[in-house]
Amino acid sequence: MALEVLTKAVPAELMGTIANKATAKIAWDSIKLMNVGVERVRKAKARTLRREFDSLKFKDGETVDDFGIRINRIANQLVVLGGGLKEEEIVHKFL
Repeated sequence: MALEVLTKAVPAELMGTIANKATAKIAWDSIKLMNVGVERVRKAKARTLRREFDSLKFKDGETVDDFGIRINRIANQLVVLGGGLKEEEIVHKFL
């Protein structure tokens, strides 16, 4: 029964991965293993964005609005990835 619930709850892309598992525990463990890789990618992307934020500079000919948009784009992406910035960091970068 638990395996049936899992197969109904996962996206279609994962169905092939867990459909042939013998138990719900084995299926769940395989899902967790896949998510470990996803978490590593998320952390790596957050580190890359953080470096991009830290090295962000005002470009020649860039308007203040455009610079603010670039700052906010990176800050918002970091929030989505779980590596948000403090408001004071964003303000400091803008100034």
